Amino acid sequence: MGEPLEYDVLFGHERIAARVDELAQDIAATGHVQLIMVALLKGSFLFAADLARALHSAGVQVEVDFLHTSSYNGAETGRAQVQIHDMLECDIAGKTVLLVDDILDSGHTLVQVLALLQAKRPARILTCVLLNKLERRVVEITPDFVGFPCPNRYVFGYGMDYEHQHRALPYIAALK
Repeated sequence: MGEPLEYDVLFGHERIAARVDELAQDIAATGHVQLIMVALLKGSFLFAADLARALHSAGVQVEVDFLHTSSYNGAETGRAQVQIHDMLECDIAGKTVLLVDDILDSGHTLVQVLALLQAKRPARILTCVLLNKLERRVVEITPDFVGFPCPNRYVFGYGMDYEHQHRALPYIAALK
């Protein structure tokens, strides 16, 4: 199966769980009692599930929907290309949306998803990312809620993959 991975655990399961609960309390403190959570697949699925449960415990009703995104570096344009597969089943017009992503890196994906969602005329869009990798940001965007600052390293686990594996790890690790 290949050589074993050498990695450091950045955020353990208990620390992640505590931070997800704090994020839910912070989101609930905005006064929104109903949200449509739009989670970006595939990396945010564990984070989104835990956050949805924590929001429920904090007294916020959450409807969950998904968008699938993929990005790659465009050789011809020299900038990131983002594909968004609009799979939303719910109507977000006039409603408050909580956009959830695993990691905010360059910012290209989140900016393009926000534009797609804004075109659907929601009342408000809040953004929540588990990891914020500021060192790699190339577009101007600041999320409303952040789980953890992230070092400029390749991370995986807790929903994020390394070579299509390791999503089910209960912690977040970084390659050495």
